[in-house]
Amino acid sequence: ERPPMEEAAAAGDESPRMGSTTVSEEDVRALLGYYDPAELCGGGEAPAAELRTYRTVSSADADGGARNVIAITLACGRKLHARCCIATLTGAGAGGTDSREDTATTTRRGVEPLRRAQNAAAVLRVLRTEEFPTVYPMYVRTGATCVSYFAGMRAVLYPAPQGLRVGEGSAKPAMVHHIGQALGRLHSVDFRRAGVDLPRRFDYTLEDMESFLISINSSFFVVHPFIEFLRGYVRHLKEFVGVEAVLPHGVIHAGIAPNTALFDVDDSLTALVDFENVCDGEYLVDVCMAVMAFCYCPPEGNPGGTMEYRPLLARALLCGYATARALAREEIDMFPVYLSYACLGSAFHLFRQWNVLNTDHHNSDRYKQYVDRLRDITYNPTR
Repeated sequence: ERPPMEEAAAAGDESPRMGSTTVSEEDVRALLGYYDPAELCGGGEAPAAELRTYRTVSSADADGGARNVIAITLACGRKLHARCCIATLTGAGAGGTDSREDTATTTRRGVEPLRRAQNAAAVLRVLRTEEFPTVYPMYVRTGATCVSYFAGMRAVLYPAPQGLRVGEGSAKPAMVHHIGQALGRLHSVDFRRAGVDLPRRFDYTLEDMESFLISINSSFFVVHPFIEFLRGYVRHLKEFVGVEAVLPHGVIHAGIAPNTALFDVDDSLTALVDFENVCDGEYLVDVCMAVMAFCYCPPEGNPGGTMEYRPLLARALLCGYATARALAREEIDMFPVYLSYACLGSAFHLFRQWNVLNTDHHNSDRYKQYVDRLRDITYNPTR
């Protein structure tokens, strides 16, 4: 095994960078110092908590999100993931707090990474009592918080998730059944009784889309075919989506995607992860996002072909969901509308990410698969 810095240098980067922040070996060691060595090693001996290697596995989203992860391997062999919030705070000392945490940055995505980490921790604290299949954050030595401070960032440390991720379009009915069951369990937990009160805010809402449409009015994107398509869907979906007190709502994952679910070799769900987007929203948002993520497959014998809707997978998802929570009649009635909403949100996110915020010719057309799916959904308000 190479020493940590030697391994990083061999990879061509002496100090892994995350956004504008450089992370050093000393920073990672300081981060580990917040935690009990025995807990770091999962009950192992304290000396084995020594750092072996570390590397950055993802960096900041172009729109300022908190998707920053450092993969850490200890001498005992245990692997950890540090999820970091990039430099939204100033003036806080190591292990200290800053009274300006909520006002240091004014942009919504700039100020929220810390709040998102805290919201996720609050939800996961409750889910731990329910033995929900996920990965739980580690708490610092005092046990009062799971958020630590290092290298100008806030970080939450998790054991590395165990299990296998399936590629998009590769899910089996048994896997999808377990995902539905997990979502039904999540939506059945009484979080308010446990004192968890989350913002009623779902990423990529119709309001976000409207703001985006206004922001590009004076740019050349205004003539892009997708913009008029987006404008038409937003205008009509506003009549139905997000109307309070109409559909059952509560804590939702709000980020269901193929890479958020891990499975064992027997296709059972080992963990549903990435709760950073958790919020108070309509349960139907999660269910429809799961349909988009796991119920489309390429044609048999043509793995590179256009994804096609698979009713068998959708049936498995909804049957799994029903084992923990039954959909209300109004949710069933609105299912095609929210399926359109989830699909439009994915198309909007991918278009903005890879065409506006970044220029990436390899990903610039990724949004089109969701446009095709939208046109196939029974409910189509633009017709």
